[in-house]
Amino acid sequence: MKLADDYKISELKFDVQASKHRQNYFTWSSKLQSILAMFPQNSMVFWNQTINFFQDPEDVGNKALYLLIASRVDEYFQCLIKSVEAYGDKALTLIFKQCAHIEASDKHHFHHLFTSLRIRDTETATNFFRRFMFAKTEAEAAHNVYTDAEAVDFASAGLSSTKTP
Repeated sequence: MKLADDYKISELKFDVQASKHRQNYFTWSSKLQSILAMFPQNSMVFWNQTINFFQDPEDVGNKALYLLIASRVDEYFQCLIKSVEAYGDKALTLIFKQCAHIEASDKHHFHHLFTSLRIRDTETATNFFRRFMFAKTEAEAAHNVYTDAEAVDFASAGLSSTKTP
């Protein structure tokens, strides 16, 4: 718990917006992985966004992991993991499924936002490309894949819609 304070692991908060709760989860989990890597009994349980279960579910490391997780999540997630109390690996799995799981509707939504992006009439090209790269990053985070040629085509289409070239 002291290390969690030292590494400033903030409380994981649920957000109804899918992209926001995924972002919260990945920020939170990357800090959690750093702490778990320091302890041999927990180092391989959560590595590279992969959750590996303890060989012995009653291991003291599993219970300690649960306590750590429960102390660093909001009330929403505490209710979620209550059913697997004392099993940190299972708690991590539940949180991962809740936050990081990408559904087909998410994939389609971010693809549509990216491919239909258009420059605004009074917007600079620099600002458009900033929005374009952000939209592309979100779409790729939702497991959409684009070639460089496709990205150039989408950018050209977005730029050609302006009335003031």
